[in-house]
Amino acid sequence: MATCLPNMLRRHVLRRYPMSLGIEWPFICSHRLSTRNYGSRPGGSHRADERVGRKHDGRKSLSTYEREVEGRREAAHRTVVVQGVDEDQVRRHLQQYGIIESAVQFHHARKSFFMVEYKERTSVADLMVDTGYSFGEFPVRSRVMFLNQHSIKKKRAPQKDITSHEHVLSRLKECVSISDQMDALHQCKRLTQQEKHLRFFIASAIEEALSGMLPHCQIKPFGSCINGFGWTDCDLDFTCNIFPPDTQLGRTDMKFISAKQQYARLSEDQRSRRVLESLSQTLRSYVPLCSEFQNILKARVPIVRFRHGLAGVRCDLSYHDSITHKLSELMFVYGCYNPDLYPLMSVVKQWARDKLITRPMPGRYATNFILLAMVVFYMQTQELLPTVGAMQVMADSNSEFLNGGESFYFVRDMDSLPKPTDTRTLEELLHGFFSFYTKFNFRRRRISLVTGTSFDKTSDSAMQIENPLDITLNVSRSMAPTEVIKLQSEMLNALRTMDTHSRSSSSEDWGIMCLFSKEDSAQSAAVHTSSILDSRQKQTHDILKTDGDFQTSASFLR
Repeated sequence: MATCLPNMLRRHVLRRYPMSLGIEWPFICSHRLSTRNYGSRPGGSHRADERVGRKHDGRKSLSTYEREVEGRREAAHRTVVVQGVDEDQVRRHLQQYGIIESAVQFHHARKSFFMVEYKERTSVADLMVDTGYSFGEFPVRSRVMFLNQHSIKKKRAPQKDITSHEHVLSRLKECVSISDQMDALHQCKRLTQQEKHLRFFIASAIEEALSGMLPHCQIKPFGSCINGFGWTDCDLDFTCNIFPPDTQLGRTDMKFISAKQQYARLSEDQRSRRVLESLSQTLRSYVPLCSEFQNILKARVPIVRFRHGLAGVRCDLSYHDSITHKLSELMFVYGCYNPDLYPLMSVVKQWARDKLITRPMPGRYATNFILLAMVVFYMQTQELLPTVGAMQVMADSNSEFLNGGESFYFVRDMDSLPKPTDTRTLEELLHGFFSFYTKFNFRRRRISLVTGTSFDKTSDSAMQIENPLDITLNVSRSMAPTEVIKLQSEMLNALRTMDTHSRSSSSEDWGIMCLFSKEDSAQSAAVHTSSILDSRQKQTHDILKTDGDFQTSASFLR
C-alpha cells in the first residue's frame, strides 16, 4: 500500500508512524455526503452530492480544483471593470465591441462600477484599442476604465448590507435550530460568485500589467478565495511565477541574452526575495489602484502586501510555491467531500474572530488556517473525513506533483472516495469540536492530518500541527503559549454557553448567537485585550515555572 506514497513522505511516515502503513482505512467506507444545500459550491455545483470526476484516459487531466481555477482565470481575462453610473449608457457603449456574457454592478468607496464579462477575449482587445488616456496621468493600459458621462440623471439607491453583523444576527434569530443557524451564517458570510470573479479579475489585471516585461508571468490566486472557505472580507492571496515552461528552458540552440545574470548566482530564497522586491516597486510605480505597500521579505514565506482600490481588498503576493496551491486543493477536496465542513468552519471562524483568538494582522495568534486544520483533524477522528495518508494510498500517477524535487500525491478524483453515511447534525459537530479540544493536551501532543491521530510532540512550540504535505513543518509554530491557553479557555466557555442557550426564545439571543459579540469584532478588536493577555500571561508564567518541558523559545515567538 505504501508504493504510491512519495519518497520523502513515506520515509517520514515509516519513521514516525511505523504501523500506519500496515493498517486498513475502514472508516473511509462508512462516510456520508450531507444532503444539505449550502448554495453554490466551490466547484460550481448547487447540489451537495454532485461530483465532478477526472477522466483517466492515459494522459494527465485536470482535477476538479484545477478546472475551477483555470475556468475562473479565463473568465477574468475576458472581463473589464468600468466606473460609471448610468447602466444603460455603459451597456450600450460596451455592446459595440462584442457579445456580453454577464454584467454586474457593484459599489465601493461611494463609486459605482460595472464588472462586464465578454464572450471572447478579442472583444476586450478591441475595447482597449479605442480607450484613451487621461491627460496628465502616467499612460498605463488597464482593464479598469471609466466612461465619461456628462449628464447623469440616475441616483444610486441605498443597498442593504446582508453581511453586516446586525443583519447576520437578525437572520440567526429567525432560525429554528442551531444547525439551521450554522447554515444561515455560512450563507451570509461566504464569498459570492461576483466576489470570486472580482478577485480573479484583480489577479489577471496585475498579470496583464507585468506581462509586457515578463511574458511568462502567471498570477494565480490560492487559499480561501478558491477553496470555499473565503468570506466577503477575506484577503486575496496569490503567487507569482515568472519563469517559462520547462520545454522552453530546455532549448539549447538559441537563448535570450539576459542583462541580469547575477540572479542565477543567488539561492532560491535570495532570488524569491529579490524578485518580490522588484515586483513591489513595479506595482507601486505603474499599476493603477495598488497602494499601501508593505514588503515582508524576512518572513519564512516572504510576501508583498498591498491594498487594491477596486474592492478595498488586501492582497498578499508571494513567490511561486506549489505546496500552497496543493494545500488549497486539499481543503477544496475535503469541503466537496463533506460539505458539513463549511458551516462548521464558519461558526468556528466567527467565534474566534469575536473572541480575539484570531487577529487581522499576523503575529503570535492563531490563524484561520490553524483553525481549519483543527476542524479537519477533529472530523478525521470522528471518521467524517479521510486522512491524508488514506488519500495518498488511493492516489494514482495523475495525482503526482513536485515540490523541491520530491514527489507528492493525494487523491484528487472525488468519485474514487466512498460516500459518507454519518447522520450527526451540525449542532452535534460543533459541540463535539469544542469538547474535543478542551480536553486535548497541546503541551505534549501534536496533531497529524496524515494519520488522523495525535503523537508525542517533537518540538518545543506551544502547539504543533504538521503540514500535511510536508510533515517537517509546523503550521502553528508562531502561536504563543498564552494564546493556546486562551483558545482552550474560550472553548470551555463556549461549551457552557451552548448548554445554557440551546433553545429558541422569542425575546433573547440563543444558540450560536450567544457565542458572538454584539458588535462587529473588527471594530472592537482592541477592547479588553490587555486584561485578557495579562491574565493568560500570569497563568503561563506559573506553568513555565513548574514544568521544564514547557519552555519558551524563539521558534514560536517569530
